[in-house]
Amino acid sequence: MDQIRTLAAEELKRLVVEAQKEADNFWAENQYQRTHGSKEKQGRFGTRVRLVHNSLQATWYRNRFINKKPYSIHIRKGRQVIRYPEGAFAKANEWGKILIKFIEDRYALLRHRSAALSRLRAVLAEYGRLVGESFAKYSEGSR
Repeated sequence: MDQIRTLAAEELKRLVVEAQKEADNFWAENQYQRTHGSKEKQGRFGTRVRLVHNSLQATWYRNRFINKKPYSIHIRKGRQVIRYPEGAFAKANEWGKILIKFIEDRYALLRHRSAALSRLRAVLAEYGRLVGESFAKYSEGSR
């Protein structure tokens, strides 16, 4: 059981790395557009990947600028939902819509995998409790 737990933890770390690569791709294009594009083509959306409570979080936010200072507003996905709705990015420019959809498709697959790992960890925990109960009952019966 310990080996399976270790493998599940390693797989979760791999998921985070995969998601971070997607986020890095988004930010590279965003930087390119800021450097080479017109002001109208600059993106206002951002993404962030992190590991929180043994779960992958790949989130999106929208930046507003007030007096040239950015303020980030988290975009809600909803509970128990694997992907963000496309309408959440309606205000993105054309290159942003295309790129966000592509990356969000990848994020959705990674979120599914993360959820499956969470279920696996829960089943392992239940199995561990059952094994503990079995040994406790076996020990009581042998006295």
